[in-house]
Amino acid sequence: MQFADITKQYQNFETLPQNPATRWAILLSLPTSKPVSELDLVKHVQAGLPAKSMNFVILKNTILDKSDFVSLISYSTIKRAEKSAKKALSPATSERIFELARLWDEALRVFKGDGDAVGRFLRRPNPFLQGALPIEIARTKAGADLVIQILQQADAGVAA
Repeated sequence: MQFADITKQYQNFETLPQNPATRWAILLSLPTSKPVSELDLVKHVQAGLPAKSMNFVILKNTILDKSDFVSLISYSTIKRAEKSAKKALSPATSERIFELARLWDEALRVFKGDGDAVGRFLRRPNPFLQGALPIEIARTKAGADLVIQILQQADAGVAA
């Protein structure tokens, strides 16, 4: 599956899995043949996600450049993941990748699969972040949670 195929799913809510854990698993290139729970994902993160989990979140991402992710994931980790999709990432790197998957899911859902709109949102100074860029704020779990909250508020009509 290509990144464009995933973004198309977000354009049609009828084909989009309703369970967020399933959507996150798809973004992380994890098996989804049986129902996926958030606990299943936590166990994957704690054990270390496979390097291929970076595929849609970073490597095949057509919305942002790899350089946009270097502040989140080291360049050497990205390069290693490109070479060996079977190798497990560290739990710390897995946590960051998981947070990015959550962020991508929410942004793609709110912007209905419009990758250009997602890119603009993540790269533009945001007044709700005191002018900071959402992609920079999302470096930590707390930051990713805040950016996701802003997206949810925008979706509900509270913020733009």
